[in-house]
Amino acid sequence: MDPMAPTGYGNRVEGVHAVAAAVAAGRVRRLWVESRRLGRSEISAVVGQIDPGLVSEVRDVRSYAETEVPQGLVAECDPILPVGLDSFAGEDSAVLVLDHIEDPHNVGAIARSAFAAGMGGLVVSRRRASPLSAVAFKAAAGALERLPVAIVGSIPEALSRLKEKGLWVIGLDAEGDSSLFGLNLLTEPAAVVVGAESAGLSTLVRKRCDVLASIPMTAGAGSLNASVSAALASFEIPITHAGLAQLVEQLICNQQVIGSTPVPGSPESPYDIRDFAYRAPSSMTSDPSLVRIWSARARLRTASRSAARASISEGNRCPYRSMVTDIDEWPRCT
Repeated sequence: MDPMAPTGYGNRVEGVHAVAAAVAAGRVRRLWVESRRLGRSEISAVVGQIDPGLVSEVRDVRSYAETEVPQGLVAECDPILPVGLDSFAGEDSAVLVLDHIEDPHNVGAIARSAFAAGMGGLVVSRRRASPLSAVAFKAAAGALERLPVAIVGSIPEALSRLKEKGLWVIGLDAEGDSSLFGLNLLTEPAAVVVGAESAGLSTLVRKRCDVLASIPMTAGAGSLNASVSAALASFEIPITHAGLAQLVEQLICNQQVIGSTPVPGSPESPYDIRDFAYRAPSSMTSDPSLVRIWSARARLRTASRSAARASISEGNRCPYRSMVTDIDEWPRCT
């Protein structure tokens, strides 16, 4: 955790989905509920999971609320502890970095999209940025309960530290030279930076970026909302990973590439499918027929969300046709 980071966030949550997620996480220590809404199934389901001694029925919860529409539920909670940047280091890292986004609705919407897309977490600033308030939690609809968040004092410094840990920094910018869609760098460990609503990326953040990527749009369309841009980037990462996994599977299964070499995983082959994902055996380096497959292994290494897992089926031309969404169960080669 950043040494000067706050001790926690999410002390107050409001709205049905946000409160239900906090209840499921075991964080609620007091709940205010509107009496007239107790007959609604979604409200009674939440209240029924809490010790009755922690529930207070009131006529109107708006006097306790920070949001304009608390939906009849306001909860006081134990705080969520932020994570350290070290938790985002790894072969499959993919995080969103928010460069002083000020609207808590945007922060919550970004968290919701990031979690849905399988991103590893958020990095936010504790200064000149929206706090992780009840408004953000309501917009996140439960995502902030499960998405790791690092709170830092300096976004440029955080980007430098992430680069030291092996992540590539990709800034979203309307004037970027590269297109976000199909960007090969997204197959590597990456930190995608989303700029502030009006100002975009700050000067120091721009200098820390390895690539500035734009989102192609129809001429005259103007700019996208920060949360929309973040959502497109979040989902482009697994899409890119999936495309590369399919490419390597095709290379493995394509007899024109393999030639007379036995298909990896078959009884006649000395190779294992996992070798292509994590390392190149020394015997492979001199095998010309496998050069193209081996050259793709670095990219496949990071494609854990949409990689091919070995699944031998008798009678199939290629024993590795099936695709799955996770290869965490694969025993990694050492």
